[in-house]
Amino acid sequence: MSGSNVIVVCGAGGFIGGHLVGELLERGLPVRAVDIKPTDEWYQKFDAAENLSLDLPGGLLMYGIPNMKLDKREVLLRRIKLLEAEG
Repeated sequence: MSGSNVIVVCGAGGFIGGHLVGELLERGLPVRAVDIKPTDEWYQKFDAAENLSLDLPGGLLMYGIPNMKLDKREVLLRRIKLLEAEG
């Protein structure tokens, strides 16, 4: 599955993300399902989707908005690394 017409669902291994993937697939859309959790821990998984277990850099952290589930020290260190990379 490649190309710019693929819909990426981040958090696809969770309850809501999994249902979103299912709905998109029912509509015949190509889906890349991504979650930080290993795929065997996902709430639901669809064979028709490209299922990936990844820790994608960025997300809301790119804009300085922390994921409240993350350890605050890790949020700060990650933000510092992003700022250093930007120069």
